[in-house]
Amino acid sequence: MASGSSELVRSVTAEKSPNPAKCLAVRSTLDEPGFTYLPFDGLALAPFARLRPASSMSRANALHVSCAAAASMDLFLTGDRKPVGLAVPGIQFIVDFEANVL
Repeated sequence: MASGSSELVRSVTAEKSPNPAKCLAVRSTLDEPGFTYLPFDGLALAPFARLRPASSMSRANALHVSCAAAASMDLFLTGDRKPVGLAVPGIQFIVDFEANVL
């Protein structure tokens, strides 16, 4: 489901103009398995400020990781290898989708 979700999100963000029907379809697909949406709020600012200059992550990836850190997520799964293995306060494990976690 994770790579399928990524493809859905990519298809929406690649559009030059908003497509409300496609956005709604992506949202309902992600809601179905019980995904939780994390806010980028004041708690995520400090992790973001540490991650951006200290890593080669894009702003978007640093934003995702900082939101997870602010929410004290135990496990952050990613398709990007740049954050894998980083020590980020608030996240115990950052692993690639392909990794054998168990």
